[in-house]
Amino acid sequence: MPASSAPLVSVVIATYNRPVYLRSAIASVVNGEYRNVEIMVADDLGSDVNREIATSFADRRIVYHRNETNLGMAANHIHAFRDLVSGEFIAILNDDDEWEPAFLSKLMPHVLDNRDVVLAFSDHYVIDERGRIDLVMTEGNTRRWRRDVLSPGLHLPFWRCLVEMSIPVAQASVIRRGAIDWRDFPAETGSAYDQWLGYLACRTGMACYYLPERLTKYRAHGGSSTQSASDEGSLGMFLLYARLMAMPELAALRSEIDARCGASHLTYALFLMQAGRAREARKHLRDAIALKGLTPRNGLAFALACLPGTLGARALRTLRRVRRR
Repeated sequence: MPASSAPLVSVVIATYNRPVYLRSAIASVVNGEYRNVEIMVADDLGSDVNREIATSFADRRIVYHRNETNLGMAANHIHAFRDLVSGEFIAILNDDDEWEPAFLSKLMPHVLDNRDVVLAFSDHYVIDERGRIDLVMTEGNTRRWRRDVLSPGLHLPFWRCLVEMSIPVAQASVIRRGAIDWRDFPAETGSAYDQWLGYLACRTGMACYYLPERLTKYRAHGGSSTQSASDEGSLGMFLLYARLMAMPELAALRSEIDARCGASHLTYALFLMQAGRAREARKHLRDAIALKGLTPRNGLAFALACLPGTLGARALRTLRRVRRR
């Protein structure tokens, strides 16, 4: 399809202070096969280097926007989706990730050929800080999110894909922008904004399309949002699971929803323990046990949370150091 007739895809690159990776992220879109893109670099009041990198490409498709105040991860993305972009389709590229040249050219036909498809997605590689593909982590990631057993092609409805988090919204998806109810996108979702966007796409009643190729590269490093327990991310997942639990049509998935909600309570409890908030952590651990049952992991966490003073937090940090080694 000629670039002049191809629909515009707005690529949102929300950034703060990761200039080392930002240049590679932008370059992977600029050099992509699909040419009709609007590359929105949404700078959340970060370093002036971000502007310098965006303008250094001298590419008219790149739009640099600097927020007047620091909005945070979710609100920065939401602001871009609602107010800054103009494409018929949107795609998210994290500022530390990269696309393969064929990412959009291979996914776009599946949303263009079927007006009932709201979202198309692929699998992705995992790369290290230097951009080297880690095949062991990549294969493990594919299995973890069950993309190894996910059928290629159309899924309608795709609630199971959402619950199992098979859809990498922030790593490897393109979404029909006009189908999403942007009014129902709370900033409280925090770093779980991408799962919430998947929920809004699923709620349209339209289909998703899975292409089982690795067309993007997710960078795993110490500063990536999924590398550590997240306060706002866990809270955002509670918000999502509350919606899913209230849907009678998802009764068949309720046990899995409960299990994943319990895992979020555990993640948040561990965050609270490290922050010295053991009393709050115990509440979330009780919720985790109620939803998942007593497991060695949440049982140990509860025991640590009951230790006096900062003993529990110190023990947790020690256990994590040992595990990393």
